Amino acid sequence: MIKKIKFYLMVLADYLLLASKTTAILGEYNGEDLQLDLVKNKINNALKRLENSMKLRQGSPITEELAVLDANRDQAWMCFYHYIIGQSNRLNPAIRERALSLLSLVKLPEMRIYQQGYKEQTATMINFFNRVDSNPELVAAVEAIGATAIYLELKTAQTAFSAKEAEKVNKGAAKPKSESEEAIKDLRKAFDDLNQFLNVMSQLSGKAEYEEIASKINELADEINTNVKARNTRRENAKEEADQTIEN
Repeated sequence: MIKKIKFYLMVLADYLLLASKTTAILGEYNGEDLQLDLVKNKINNALKRLENSMKLRQGSPITEELAVLDANRDQAWMCFYHYIIGQSNRLNPAIRERALSLLSLVKLPEMRIYQQGYKEQTATMINFFNRVDSNPELVAAVEAIGATAIYLELKTAQTAFSAKEAEKVNKGAAKPKSESEEAIKDLRKAFDDLNQFLNVMSQLSGKAEYEEIASKINELADEINTNVKARNTRRENAKEEADQTIEN
């Protein structure tokens, strides 16, 4: 009766939308007359658990410190990035040539770190450092354009972020993620129960309200499926574009 929802593509915000709007739909009907209270409570409980897990994520002191350190490495990157751009416009041909060799690397699509999440950005930065440090010409270019101090500052900012992230894991700060995962499981189970309930009650009672509820939830399912498919398509297109850029 309820359409399949692409749970495997959903993020936390999608689950919140699903739970809150489903609760609103069920709230439009007389729970006692239609015996909706049990399934409605299951969805409400899953929603509250999900909201609480997100508050834990946002309220964690280490999480707040990570946000500050992430901003620091973003600033350090932008400083390094714009310095190279500036040096690539020098009238001194030797310095300009060295800067251009670095510019071709920092302007790659995958280096748009401000668009990346924590883990992806860390992987990108570490890969960038490895590419520079393993290439004598790039190491020499950093030194030749006078960017050694700025480059080391960027490395220090990344190291500080990685250390704090490791501390978060060691102190069990990953618990909010576990709470979110459990809340998501609760919500998906509650949805399965709701679907079975609507199917059975529609057949046994013949009341039109059950069909109406299913129809409204299916509109919500269409909305969420469209959103997650579009987001996944954008990600795939961006990755394909980046891969083509690297190949070219």
